[in-house]
Amino acid sequence: MAKIARPLLVVLACAILLGHAAVAAAQSSAKTGLLHRLEFSGIAGAAAVKNVGGTYGGELSLPWSDRITLFGEGIWMEDVVTRHRADVAAPIASALEASQGKPASGTVTAPAAYGGGGVRILLAPHHSIRPYVAFSAGAAHVAYTPVFVLAGTNVTKSLAQYGVTLGRDLTGESTNAAFSGGAGVRIPKGRWSFDIGLRVTSIRTPNGPTNVSGLRAALGLKF
Repeated sequence: MAKIARPLLVVLACAILLGHAAVAAAQSSAKTGLLHRLEFSGIAGAAAVKNVGGTYGGELSLPWSDRITLFGEGIWMEDVVTRHRADVAAPIASALEASQGKPASGTVTAPAAYGGGGVRILLAPHHSIRPYVAFSAGAAHVAYTPVFVLAGTNVTKSLAQYGVTLGRDLTGESTNAAFSGGAGVRIPKGRWSFDIGLRVTSIRTPNGPTNVSGLRAALGLKF
């Protein structure tokens, strides 16, 4: 969590800036008569690559027209480790167990923070339940966090004394371009709105993309 805290704040700040940029662009448009109030939404749900974890964040949005809404978002994902990276830890743990004659295990988690801006298109803008599709682009920061346990003791920080050196496929952090798309439904009620949808986020990590599938819900309030 500590590794991802600062990047999360950065992407949330970027999302807010993107939201403000959308506002400025919309206000300078000839379509200003179609503008409604700004809306802030809190987001929570679940996301998965190999493992299922929580996802949380926020969105700042502004309708451009009855059908089109511009938004900026900042999203934290609990674990986006791929099967390939997770499997790399197993042979290291096996080698450690063989050399020390004690039971060993190895795991890798990868918390990530995504910030981006995009567009949401309502398919039935005047209905009480409004289906939509959404697309966004931005960047994601991923921090790989391995944990190795030998005979019940966490030895991750002392692996060197056992002759083990971890590579970049199990450690370190990276910031990469990311793209997101999905669909869902929105239910407006006065100044409030409820949103539930499916989202796929592709993080362009080295050695192949990390594709995150998620289900999330949002509660929004218009200013």
